[in-house]
Amino acid sequence: MARADRVVPLSPQLIEDSRAAGVSDKKITYIQNGVDLAEVEAQRQRPVIARQKKRIGFIGQLISRKNIPDLLTVFNDVWQEHGDVELFVLGDGEERQELETRAGLKAASADVHYLGFREDRLALLQSFDLFVMTSTLEGIPRCLMEACAMGVPVAAYNIPGIDQLISHGETGLLAKLGDRGELKEHWLSILEDPEQAKTLADAAREHVYENYSAARMAREYSELFSSLGKAA
Repeated sequence: MARADRVVPLSPQLIEDSRAAGVSDKKITYIQNGVDLAEVEAQRQRPVIARQKKRIGFIGQLISRKNIPDLLTVFNDVWQEHGDVELFVLGDGEERQELETRAGLKAASADVHYLGFREDRLALLQSFDLFVMTSTLEGIPRCLMEACAMGVPVAAYNIPGIDQLISHGETGLLAKLGDRGELKEHWLSILEDPEQAKTLADAAREHVYENYSAARMAREYSELFSSLGKAA
Protein backbone atom coordinates (compact mmCIF):
# COMPACT_ATOMS: atom_id res chain seq x y z
CA MET A 1 0.00 0.00 0.00
CA ALA A 2 2.88 2.36 0.70
CA ARG A 3 3.70 2.29 -3.05
CA ALA A 4 0.15 3.21 -4.12
CA ASP A 5 -0.73 6.65 -5.47
CA ARG A 6 -3.83 6.68 -3.29
CA VAL A 7 -5.18 4.41 -0.55
CA VAL A 8 -8.89 4.49 0.29
CA PRO A 9 -9.69 3.05 3.76
CA LEU A 10 -13.36 2.32 4.52
CA SER A 11 -13.30 3.35 8.18
CA PRO A 12 -11.35 5.57 10.60
CA GLN A 13 -9.77 2.46 12.13
CA LEU A 14 -8.49 1.41 8.69
CA ILE A 15 -7.03 4.89 8.25
CA GLU A 16 -4.93 4.27 11.36
CA ASP A 17 -3.99 0.81 10.06
CA SER A 18 -2.89 2.35 6.76
CA ARG A 19 -0.71 4.89 8.56
CA ALA A 20 0.82 2.09 10.61
CA ALA A 21 1.61 0.27 7.36
CA GLY A 22 3.60 3.28 6.17
CA VAL A 23 1.06 5.12 4.04
CA SER A 24 1.49 8.90 4.26
CA ASP A 25 -1.52 11.11 5.01
CA LYS A 26 -1.28 12.81 1.60
CA LYS A 27 -1.97 9.43 -0.05
CA ILE A 28 -5.01 8.61 2.11
CA THR A 29 -8.54 9.45 0.95
CA TYR A 30 -11.39 8.44 3.24
CA ILE A 31 -14.51 7.35 1.38
CA GLN A 32 -17.20 5.85 3.57
CA ASN A 33 -18.68 2.63 2.33
CA GLY A 34 -22.23 2.76 1.01
CA VAL A 35 -25.30 0.63 0.38
CA ASP A 36 -27.78 0.53 -2.51
CA LEU A 37 -30.68 2.34 -0.90
CA ALA A 38 -32.84 2.02 -4.01
CA GLU A 39 -32.70 -1.77 -3.68
CA VAL A 40 -33.54 -1.55 0.01
CA GLU A 41 -36.36 0.92 -0.60
CA ALA A 42 -37.89 -1.32 -3.27
CA GLN A 43 -37.95 -4.22 -0.81
CA ARG A 44 -39.53 -2.06 1.87
CA GLN A 45 -42.54 -1.58 -0.40
CA ARG A 46 -43.17 -5.33 -0.57
CA PRO A 47 -45.11 -7.39 1.99
CA VAL A 48 -43.11 -8.76 4.91
CA ILE A 49 -42.63 -12.55 4.99
CA ALA A 50 -45.14 -14.11 7.38
CA ARG A 51 -43.59 -15.49 10.56
CA GLN A 52 -44.83 -17.30 13.65
CA LYS A 53 -41.92 -16.55 15.99
CA LYS A 54 -39.76 -13.49 16.51
CA ARG A 55 -36.79 -13.63 14.18
CA ILE A 56 -33.20 -12.86 15.09
CA GLY A 57 -30.94 -12.69 12.07
CA PHE A 58 -27.34 -12.53 10.91
CA ILE A 59 -25.98 -12.07 7.38
CA GLY A 60 -22.30 -12.53 6.57
CA GLN A 61 -19.41 -14.91 6.00
CA LEU A 62 -19.10 -17.82 8.38
CA ILE A 63 -15.45 -17.21 9.23
CA SER A 64 -13.54 -16.84 12.49
CA ARG A 65 -13.63 -13.05 12.84
CA LYS A 66 -17.43 -13.08 12.67
CA ASN A 67 -17.30 -14.94 16.01
CA ILE A 68 -20.46 -16.96 15.36
CA PRO A 69 -19.93 -19.23 18.43
CA ASP A 70 -20.73 -16.21 20.64
CA LEU A 71 -23.85 -15.56 18.57
CA LEU A 72 -25.03 -19.15 19.05
CA THR A 73 -24.33 -19.04 22.80
CA VAL A 74 -26.27 -15.80 23.27
CA PHE A 75 -29.15 -17.10 21.15
CA ASN A 76 -29.35 -20.27 23.23
CA ASP A 77 -29.53 -18.18 26.43
CA VAL A 78 -32.18 -15.86 24.96
CA TRP A 79 -34.17 -18.85 23.67
CA GLN A 80 -34.25 -20.36 27.15
CA GLU A 81 -35.62 -17.11 28.62
CA HIS A 82 -37.79 -15.86 25.77
CA GLY A 83 -38.80 -19.10 24.09
CA ASP A 84 -40.70 -17.73 21.11
CA VAL A 85 -37.66 -16.89 18.94
CA GLU A 86 -35.68 -18.37 16.07
CA LEU A 87 -32.29 -17.57 14.56
CA PHE A 88 -31.62 -17.21 10.83
CA VAL A 89 -27.99 -17.34 9.65
CA LEU A 90 -27.49 -16.23 6.05
CA GLY A 91 -24.14 -16.76 4.42
CA ASP A 92 -21.48 -19.41 4.02
CA GLY A 93 -17.83 -19.97 4.78
CA GLU A 94 -15.15 -22.31 6.01
CA GLU A 95 -16.67 -22.67 9.49
CA ARG A 96 -20.23 -23.53 8.43
CA GLN A 97 -20.06 -27.28 9.01
CA GLU A 98 -18.46 -26.86 12.43
CA LEU A 99 -21.01 -24.21 13.40
CA GLU A 100 -23.95 -26.36 12.33
CA THR A 101 -22.58 -29.16 14.52
CA ARG A 102 -22.15 -26.74 17.43
CA ALA A 103 -25.74 -25.52 17.04
CA GLY A 104 -26.92 -29.12 17.17
CA LEU A 105 -25.45 -29.50 20.65
CA LYS A 106 -27.53 -26.66 22.10
CA ALA A 107 -31.08 -26.82 23.40
CA ALA A 108 -32.28 -24.26 20.86
CA SER A 109 -30.89 -26.10 17.82
CA ALA A 110 -34.32 -26.71 16.25
CA ASP A 111 -34.80 -22.94 16.02
CA VAL A 112 -31.41 -22.25 14.39
CA HIS A 113 -31.64 -22.11 10.58
CA TYR A 114 -28.56 -22.01 8.32
CA LEU A 115 -29.73 -20.77 4.93
CA GLY A 116 -26.46 -20.23 3.06
CA PHE A 117 -26.23 -17.48 0.44
CA ARG A 118 -29.66 -16.30 -0.62
CA GLU A 119 -30.73 -14.09 -3.51
CA ASP A 120 -33.75 -13.06 -1.42
CA ARG A 121 -31.60 -11.90 1.51
CA LEU A 122 -33.29 -8.48 1.62
CA ALA A 123 -36.74 -10.08 1.87
CA LEU A 124 -35.48 -12.24 4.73
CA LEU A 125 -33.75 -9.26 6.35
CA GLN A 126 -37.02 -7.35 6.22
CA SER A 127 -38.65 -10.13 8.26
CA PHE A 128 -36.12 -9.91 11.12
CA ASP A 129 -37.19 -8.45 14.46
CA LEU A 130 -33.52 -8.04 15.45
CA PHE A 131 -30.25 -8.00 13.51
CA VAL A 132 -27.22 -9.18 15.46
CA MET A 133 -23.43 -9.24 15.07
CA THR A 134 -20.71 -10.67 17.32
CA SER A 135 -17.70 -9.84 15.12
CA THR A 136 -14.27 -9.20 16.59
CA LEU A 137 -13.04 -7.29 13.51
CA GLU A 138 -14.92 -5.35 10.82
CA GLY A 139 -14.63 -2.54 8.30
CA ILE A 140 -18.07 -0.96 7.93
CA PRO A 141 -20.25 -4.02 7.23
CA ARG A 142 -22.57 -3.81 4.25
CA CYS A 143 -25.00 -6.21 5.93
CA LEU A 144 -25.22 -3.86 8.91
CA MET A 145 -25.86 -0.85 6.67
CA GLU A 146 -28.63 -2.80 4.93
CA ALA A 147 -30.19 -3.81 8.26
CA CYS A 148 -30.21 -0.18 9.42
CA ALA A 149 -31.61 1.04 6.09
CA MET A 150 -34.31 -1.62 6.24
CA GLY A 151 -35.40 -0.39 9.66
CA VAL A 152 -34.35 -3.49 11.61
CA PRO A 153 -33.08 -2.79 15.15
CA VAL A 154 -29.48 -3.84 15.85
CA ALA A 155 -27.53 -5.24 18.79
CA ALA A 156 -23.80 -5.97 18.42
CA TYR A 157 -20.40 -5.89 20.05
CA ASN A 158 -18.82 -2.44 20.25
CA ILE A 159 -15.85 -2.59 17.85
CA PRO A 160 -14.34 -0.15 15.32
CA GLY A 161 -16.40 -0.06 12.14
CA ILE A 162 -19.63 -1.09 13.81
CA ASP A 163 -19.39 2.01 16.01
CA GLN A 164 -19.51 4.14 12.84
CA LEU A 165 -23.09 3.00 12.28
CA ILE A 166 -24.32 2.19 15.78
CA SER A 167 -24.20 4.64 18.68
CA HIS A 168 -25.27 2.89 21.87
CA GLY A 169 -28.74 3.92 22.97
CA GLU A 170 -29.27 6.06 19.87
CA THR A 171 -29.13 3.91 16.74
CA GLY A 172 -28.83 0.49 18.38
CA LEU A 173 -27.42 -1.28 21.42
CA LEU A 174 -23.74 -2.18 21.86
CA ALA A 175 -22.04 -4.49 24.34
CA LYS A 176 -18.39 -4.69 25.30
CA LEU A 177 -16.53 -7.13 23.04
CA GLY A 178 -16.83 -10.61 24.53
CA ASP A 179 -19.46 -9.70 27.14
CA ARG A 180 -22.12 -12.22 26.17
CA GLY A 181 -24.21 -11.47 29.25
CA GLU A 182 -24.52 -7.79 28.36
CA LEU A 183 -25.27 -8.63 24.74
CA LYS A 184 -28.00 -11.05 25.80
CA GLU A 185 -29.67 -8.30 27.84
CA HIS A 186 -29.57 -6.03 24.77
CA TRP A 187 -31.21 -8.70 22.63
CA LEU A 188 -33.95 -9.20 25.19
CA SER A 189 -34.43 -5.47 25.61
CA ILE A 190 -35.11 -5.00 21.90
CA LEU A 191 -37.27 -8.12 21.57
CA GLU A 192 -39.42 -7.25 24.58
CA ASP A 193 -39.76 -3.49 24.07
CA PRO A 194 -41.23 -2.76 20.61
CA GLU A 195 -41.32 0.99 21.25
CA GLN A 196 -37.60 1.13 22.05
CA ALA A 197 -36.85 -1.14 19.08
CA LYS A 198 -38.70 1.19 16.70
CA THR A 199 -37.02 4.31 18.10
CA LEU A 200 -33.55 2.80 17.65
CA ALA A 201 -34.35 1.44 14.19
CA ASP A 202 -35.81 4.73 12.94
CA ALA A 203 -32.73 6.65 14.10
CA ALA A 204 -30.36 4.12 12.49
CA ARG A 205 -32.28 4.26 9.22
CA GLU A 206 -32.07 8.05 9.13
CA HIS A 207 -28.32 7.91 9.90
CA VAL A 208 -27.63 5.50 7.02
CA TYR A 209 -29.77 7.42 4.53
CA GLU A 210 -27.95 10.64 5.38
CA ASN A 211 -24.40 9.26 5.35
CA TYR A 212 -24.05 5.88 3.65
CA SER A 213 -25.78 5.90 0.27
CA ALA A 214 -24.11 4.00 -2.59
CA ALA A 215 -24.79 7.00 -4.87
CA ARG A 216 -22.69 9.25 -2.63
CA MET A 217 -19.94 6.63 -2.44
CA ALA A 218 -19.87 6.17 -6.25
CA ARG A 219 -19.72 9.93 -6.79
CA GLU A 220 -16.73 10.27 -4.45
CA TYR A 221 -14.87 7.39 -6.14
CA SER A 222 -15.59 8.91 -9.55
CA GLU A 223 -14.18 12.24 -8.40
CA LEU A 224 -11.09 10.48 -7.04
CA PHE A 225 -10.47 8.52 -10.27
CA SER A 226 -10.93 11.71 -12.28
CA SER A 227 -8.41 13.61 -10.16
CA LEU A 228 -5.87 10.78 -10.43
CA GLY A 229 -6.35 10.65 -14.20
CA LYS A 230 -5.66 14.37 -14.51
CA ALA A 231 -2.59 14.08 -12.29
CA ALA A 232 -1.19 11.35 -14.54
